[in-house]
Amino acid sequence: MYVLFSICMSVFIFLSVSYMNRVRKLDENIKRFEHSNNVLLAIEQINGILNANGSRLRNMLIVNQKEALPEILVGNVVLISRTDSLISITRDNPEQQEKARTMKVLLEKRFRLIQDSIPLYSESQSDKANFIEHLNVLRGQYDQLYKSIRESESRSLRSRRESRDRFDKLTTPALTILLIFASVLILSTFLYLIITLKRRIFFQNELQAKVETLNLANRELENLSRVTSHHIQEPMRKIRNFSTLLDKRIEQLPADEIRQIIGKIESNAGSLQVLAQNLVQYANLIQDQRPKEKVDLNELMDEVIYKLEDLIFETKTEIKRSTLPVIYAIPYQLFILFQELIRNSIHFSKPDETPCIEIFEWKNSRMGYTVIAIHDFGVGFSNDYAERIFRIFEQLEPRSAPGKGIGLAMCSRIMLNHGGRIWAEGTPGEGATFFLEFPGKLEQI
Repeated sequence: MYVLFSICMSVFIFLSVSYMNRVRKLDENIKRFEHSNNVLLAIEQINGILNANGSRLRNMLIVNQKEALPEILVGNVVLISRTDSLISITRDNPEQQEKARTMKVLLEKRFRLIQDSIPLYSESQSDKANFIEHLNVLRGQYDQLYKSIRESESRSLRSRRESRDRFDKLTTPALTILLIFASVLILSTFLYLIITLKRRIFFQNELQAKVETLNLANRELENLSRVTSHHIQEPMRKIRNFSTLLDKRIEQLPADEIRQIIGKIESNAGSLQVLAQNLVQYANLIQDQRPKEKVDLNELMDEVIYKLEDLIFETKTEIKRSTLPVIYAIPYQLFILFQELIRNSIHFSKPDETPCIEIFEWKNSRMGYTVIAIHDFGVGFSNDYAERIFRIFEQLEPRSAPGKGIGLAMCSRIMLNHGGRIWAEGTPGEGATFFLEFPGKLEQI
């Protein structure tokens, strides 16, 4: 990761330096282009003014209009002023500046020639011809300088354009390829960092969830050990009392009473054994970390009903099922879950009626959740006890109800292991409905 970051930074620095160099060269070329254009503009303006001034001078000589002389002289002053500007512009090019100075000298000679030749306007034609000849000589020298300056700046412009085109032709493809490579590299690095960050956050959240689950399991195990000690003491006390009684009075008691006492000892020992088995099973559910897998609830329900076949046949229980969904879950735990709930519904059926249990998918579930409902028509219960029945060792009618109050507590634990929840709704004398809410559907997981 650090190597990738270093490569990206190196490429970025190289691109920055390359583009800065490119911008610098571009700026230099722009300044040179502007300078050459300014020089060309200046000499074109000088040449334009000179042509206009020469036309006025020829007209004046032809028609002898001396009143046009002041305007011609002013034009010559403007010409000399523009030449000073040209000299200033070409200060970074000594050769061009020397030509500009020579041009100024020629224009000053022309100005003095015109200014000194005013009396010639009344003289002979030969004097005028001589005057015009001198002007033509000066104009010829000026034209040579004008063409030399213009051609030199034009060559300079062409040379700079060719140099710029060669530089662009060499550097543009290379910089473009490098820029594309850098963009792909930076994008890849960015995506890699995002994926790595997401994975790290996911693992951190998963680790945090496991830590919280472990802490919850530890607290639950501690609570279980405290509660269990009380429920184990009662059968142990009865076993001890009956054993003591049998030990002290075995010679005095008749055989029937001895067998009765031994039967009570065996009953309490069996109850203690069942309690121990249930507690071990409950503790295993707290620590069970098996992975989830695809479970077809229809097939699972067939296995549960087959397991409870003797109980169902004995009680003549009728089980009605609709088509159940496929979810991700722990099959072993779901088997225990549905087995306990069906067994619970059978045990709490009405004595004078044939038990009937309905199992179906509840359609009024929250979006993104799967809810299975198990409804019976048994004795039911008051909704005041809807939460209490899922606590371990809680029994609404301890004397009449079978079991030790662990079955529904295991169901609650199983739903907690799946990230879901279980709740019940009951009506005394009419039955109860247990709802199992699993997070997500198969197509969403």
